[in-house]
Amino acid sequence: MGSEEGPCYVIKRWKRDFTHKPPHEQFNFLNEALSLHLPVTRPVGWGTDHSGRSILATDYGGQPVNSPSDQELAVFAFALAKIHKAPIQSIQLQAPKNNQVFLEELLENQFPGLDSQHDILRIMKYLRKNIPAEHFSLIHGDYNLGNLLLKDDRLAVIDWTTSRIGDYRYDLAWSGFLLWIYRNEHSRTVFLESYQRVREITMDSQEYAFFELLAAVRWILIRRQFPVGGTLEKAYEFVNARLLEAGCEKSRLLH
Repeated sequence: MGSEEGPCYVIKRWKRDFTHKPPHEQFNFLNEALSLHLPVTRPVGWGTDHSGRSILATDYGGQPVNSPSDQELAVFAFALAKIHKAPIQSIQLQAPKNNQVFLEELLENQFPGLDSQHDILRIMKYLRKNIPAEHFSLIHGDYNLGNLLLKDDRLAVIDWTTSRIGDYRYDLAWSGFLLWIYRNEHSRTVFLESYQRVREITMDSQEYAFFELLAAVRWILIRRQFPVGGTLEKAYEFVNARLLEAGCEKSRLLH
């Protein structure tokens, strides 16, 4: 259904073999998020289509911004900070015991084909030995420009299938790395500085580098197997520079 101003609703269809966070769970989650005034689209229904595929219907949230201005990047950072400040006791998601468990859950669910990538496995061995203390919050899991929609200057965040309770620094690092690899250092810097300013925090640089490494090697792992754009060599430089700063040059990625 649509109008002269654009569609009224959007229908998301699940892949047949995709079982993570089925539509009824995402429907309930979006209603919970709305009650907390988080920037999500309103869910209107869920079920199956004529072919038996699971579907979720929501209000139309707008269009993504492929080349955001500094002001828009600040808006995106403010929205992520609001998500991270949501009271997790009001959200029906299970929190991991600690960051060790959180890391293992990430590796299992979001690092496809990890066992075949020996240079990345070396980095994972280093990361497992240097896990910082957890700072848990609600996280989106894939906060990128394609999932941020604007309509009449109103922001809506979509695709919550990887949302969970986890360390907010991973969410921030993943977003920042994607801005860096697909945009530039300036976009990443504006986003990160805006986030820290709105939350009135200063992150420990060594601990944050842990999550930057985790985010970057996840992207490299995906990029090696799927055509997601971006330059591997640029990502290798990002990872190797942080490994060098950490005194772990022997785990550097191969070019």
